[in-house]
Amino acid sequence: MKLDLVISIINLVVSTLTSIFIGYITFLTLRFTAKPLVRFEIRSTVPALTFDAGSLAKLWLHCENVGRWYARPAATNLRLYVNFDSLLEPISLKYGSQLERLEQHVHVVRRGKRNSKYMKASGIQLFFGEPGEEVEIEVKLPAEAGRHRCWVSGYSDEGDCGIYEFVVECRRVNQRVR
Repeated sequence: MKLDLVISIINLVVSTLTSIFIGYITFLTLRFTAKPLVRFEIRSTVPALTFDAGSLAKLWLHCENVGRWYARPAATNLRLYVNFDSLLEPISLKYGSQLERLEQHVHVVRRGKRNSKYMKASGIQLFFGEPGEEVEIEVKLPAEAGRHRCWVSGYSDEGDCGIYEFVVECRRVNQRVR
């Protein structure tokens, strides 16, 4: 009987140590295979992204690596695809530490999913704990009033960084903001 008790205790200790070791290995695997988590936020000079129809709108997209509770991987060589409704006309996209990098649509309009028009910013490096990247976007709004769906897709060398959707609203010039 004593031998059965000793074997049971040894079995319990070995099982507990094995479970702890497997849990630790699983946590390490999770930590080293984590993809970056990037938060996107759109800003403008007007409230609720409501602009006069036919005007030129200036938007700022703030991108920040917020990390995860178990890992904080860098987002290297981040590529942002800023997609606009087909009625909007993208003019320029500036990014970089001093907005020195520029993409302009003068002759060629790139078409994306859902017949959208898009601009691309590439080569952005985002690290956890650092201030995020600002992307300045200029877009020409249509002459008609309406709501236009837009979205930003982010991809880095480490993997997908998510999609952020926002709505740009055009109103008639004499219409008031609610």
